[in-house]
Amino acid sequence: MERIAIIGLGLIGGSLGLAIKRAEIEGVELAGTARTRETVRKAKKLGAIDIEARTAAEAAHGARLVVIASPIM
Repeated sequence: MERIAIIGLGLIGGSLGLAIKRAEIEGVELAGTARTRETVRKAKKLGAIDIEARTAAEAAHGARLVVIASPIM
């Protein structure tokens, strides 16, 4: 199974996760992380990610693609 990691699950990261899930790409799992645990849990509940990662390193471990969708500041 291929992994895509999304670091930052706000409007952009969450929307990207939902779009990838909507595309129903076979053999892809989405791992995500955000600054707060609440945001990560909400993304999981909404179906934007498959795996709740505690850190960016954990989300990116073994990923073929890493998307950084966090604010610059």
